[in-house]
Amino acid sequence: MSPFTRENYIDAIKNALAYLKSQVELNNAINKYSINIEAETFYAGFLNVVYGFRLKNGNHTEKNIPSIDLYEECQRDDGQRVAVQVTSNNDAKKVKKTLESFCTYGYQKDYTRLVILMITEKKNYRSAFSFPADIGVQFNQNRDIVDVYDLIQTIEQINETNHLRSIYEYLAKELPSWIIRIGGIEDQRPRETELYDRLFSIFENDRKNHPSIRMMDPDPSLFPKGLPEIFSDGRLAVEEKEEPRAIRDMIRDSWKNEEQRHILLVGEGGIGKTVAMLTLPVEDWFKKLGIPVIYIPLQRLDAFHGDLNRYIREKIGYDNYDCCIEQANRIPEGHPRLLLLLDGFNEIPDKYKKAAKKCIREWMEKPGIQLITTSRMGYFQENFFLKYQLQPLTHDTVRSFLLSAGIVEEQIPEQNDRIWKVINVPLMLTIYTQIEKVREAADRFSAVLIFEWKQPENAARIIWNYLQMELYRCIKRDDPSHSAPQYA
Repeated sequence: MSPFTRENYIDAIKNALAYLKSQVELNNAINKYSINIEAETFYAGFLNVVYGFRLKNGNHTEKNIPSIDLYEECQRDDGQRVAVQVTSNNDAKKVKKTLESFCTYGYQKDYTRLVILMITEKKNYRSAFSFPADIGVQFNQNRDIVDVYDLIQTIEQINETNHLRSIYEYLAKELPSWIIRIGGIEDQRPRETELYDRLFSIFENDRKNHPSIRMMDPDPSLFPKGLPEIFSDGRLAVEEKEEPRAIRDMIRDSWKNEEQRHILLVGEGGIGKTVAMLTLPVEDWFKKLGIPVIYIPLQRLDAFHGDLNRYIREKIGYDNYDCCIEQANRIPEGHPRLLLLLDGFNEIPDKYKKAAKKCIREWMEKPGIQLITTSRMGYFQENFFLKYQLQPLTHDTVRSFLLSAGIVEEQIPEQNDRIWKVINVPLMLTIYTQIEKVREAADRFSAVLIFEWKQPENAARIIWNYLQMELYRCIKRDDPSHSAPQYA
C-alpha cells in the first residue's frame, strides 16, 4: 500500500465534510434538526484540531451561554478567547441577530473574537456586518462567517502532513470509516461489491424512512403493470393491443435494448410508482445481480437548484460518487453497471427543470448506467426514454385482494358501484381495505370520535374515514380513558 500523502488526507477530509454538509441539508429539508445539535459537539473538536482552539460545547456544560454554542473557558497563550455560534440558518437576519445578542449579553467582556460557523453554505451577503469599534471584539465578515467550503479551503492550505493526519484521525474517530476513506490510493478505492454494499445501505435507509413504505407494507400483488406509450394521430396514447406488463419485465427487456434502455414510468398519484421503485432493489432476483442503486427523490433538487450531480455527490460522498462515474462509464455486461432511480420529475420546481434535465441527459450518455424515472402524466415529454403508462388494477385483482385481506363477500361492493373506479389504484385500495376490516366497529368509532364516520362512497370519504380510524387508534393507544374532545 502506498504511504498516505498530503493529497490523500485532504481528499479524505473533504469527502467527510461534504458528507456532513449534505446530511444537515437533507435532514433540515424534512424538518429534522437534531443533527444540528450533534454537529455542535463534532465541530468543537474539529475546530480545535484545525485551528488550535480550546472550544467546549456550552450546551453540554453547566455554563449554558445564550446565543453562543461553543466557547473557550479562558484565554489561550496568545491572549485570544473565541466564541462560536454553530448554525444551519444562513439568513442575513440570523447573522445580525447573533451580533446583537453578543453585545446585549455583554460577551465583549469575556471574548476577543466571534466566529459564526454555518454548517451548510453561507450566502453572498449584500449587508455589511460588524461590531461597534469601541467594544474591542474581532469580527471580520470575510474571515469569521465560516461555512464548509471555507473549512475546505483552510484544509487545502495546510502544508504539514502531520497536522492533516491529526485532522484525519479525529474524523476517523468520530465518523464511520467508509465516509472518511483515504482518496487517491488505488488499492483502497471501493471495489464494485463494496460500492454496492455502501449504496445499498443508503438505499435501505431511504426506503425504511419513506412515507409510502412507513404507511403500509408493499404487497407485490398490487404492483402496477404498464403499457408502452405511442403517438397516434399526433396524440399520445398507449399500445392497447399489448398486454400490460410487470415493471420487472419491462426493466429486464430494456437491458437488451442497446439504443434505448432508460425507462419513464408515468401514472396518476397513488398508482404505485414510488412503492414499486423502492421495492425493486430489494427483490431477490435483483439483489443477486449486485447492481449499485441510488434512489433520488427529485423534489429534493429544489434545495440544489436542480443540480442533480451535486445532490448525488453530497448524498453518497465524493469517493462513492467518483466510483459511480467509473461504473457508469464501463460497458455493461447483460445488465447496467449502475442504476439511478429518479422519483417524481413532476415535483421539481419549474425554474429548476431545465438544469435537472441537463444533468439527466449527461448521465444518460454514459454507457453503463440505466435511469428509471417516475412522473405524473404530461410533465416529461422528451423522447429519450422508453415510456410506460401504468395501468389501474383490474376488477379481478381488486376483488382477489379484498378477499385475501379478510373482507367478507357481503362487504365487497356491487359490480356497478362507482367505488370500483376509486379503489383501482393501490394506495386507495389499501386504505379502503384497512377501513373495511374494522367496518363492524364503525358505530363504536362514531361514539368515541367527535366527527362523523362516513359511508365510503368516494376518495374523499375513504380518506376521511382513514383519518378517523388513525385518530381512534391514537386515543386508544395513549389513554383509553380520554374522550375525543379532551384528547383534542
